[in-house]
Amino acid sequence: MADLGHWTVALRNAVFLASGNAFQDFFARFMACVHGDAFVPIESYGNRGDGGLDGYHGPNGTVYQCYGASSGPAKDRDLYVAKKIEADFATARKTVPDMKSWRFVHNLNALPTKSALALQAATDAGRRKGIAVSHFGFESFRAHLKDLSEQDLEYLLGIRALEEMERASLPDVVNGMIFEVMERAGRLSPAAMTVGTVSFGKMEFNGIPNDWQVAFLQASFHSETVAECIEGFGDPRASVEVPNFFRSQYVDLRTQGLDPGTILQRLIDMLARPTDPAVRLNAARSLVGTMFEGCVIFEEPPAGWVPSRP
Repeated sequence: MADLGHWTVALRNAVFLASGNAFQDFFARFMACVHGDAFVPIESYGNRGDGGLDGYHGPNGTVYQCYGASSGPAKDRDLYVAKKIEADFATARKTVPDMKSWRFVHNLNALPTKSALALQAATDAGRRKGIAVSHFGFESFRAHLKDLSEQDLEYLLGIRALEEMERASLPDVVNGMIFEVMERAGRLSPAAMTVGTVSFGKMEFNGIPNDWQVAFLQASFHSETVAECIEGFGDPRASVEVPNFFRSQYVDLRTQGLDPGTILQRLIDMLARPTDPAVRLNAARSLVGTMFEGCVIFEEPPAGWVPSRP
């Protein structure tokens, strides 16, 4: 078997890469590899939901409920998670009256204050009913690595698996960024945005550094996804306010006399930090790249301008 240190790094990427349904899907695949058919994944059924269960391990009567963190503001996330813990535990008690254990599965680095207090309240309530309550975070995933075969590790954590998870998670992360931008956006004059193909002429005219040109080429594969997220965002103002925000930020940075590479880095830094998971950095590059393609940031070459490269 490959060094567990290698698989621990891959596991960390996988756990913190996914959000929403993608995280639940990863957890279901992971536990199926650990427990086989003894673990039963639960799928929501229309308006009836999932009954407070995302998974069930029959031999020890354990119910699992998942939360894959999105990228919204932490203060809103804490209250949401706290309420989710309270509601999901109450629902699971009704759905599975004889459950022995309830575990809250998450990919947060640590439970914030309200969430931790909600988990403690569930723990106290469970103890009175003979139900063991705990959380299942990264360390719980890591403890199971030794139980997995080389084939299972490759299936769950190999390069292809992580690439697929990133593609599946990207819309959730982009939507979280759109939410953050909408929180910051003011009422600015409209800036039309259309996604198209960026010519080398625009890159050269604006002096875009070579490394950013490569980054934009990679990000262009996700431009359609980003545009769909903006167009289909719950608030119809997003299709105007998101481009407006980036245009105003770009103009402000350009007015400061910053070079193109610094401007692009500052725009990325508004969305993601270097220590963030790869999917968030990729989403940030894709969102900024889409703004470039949509002629929201940087300038179009004037009519008759000829690039030095063919």
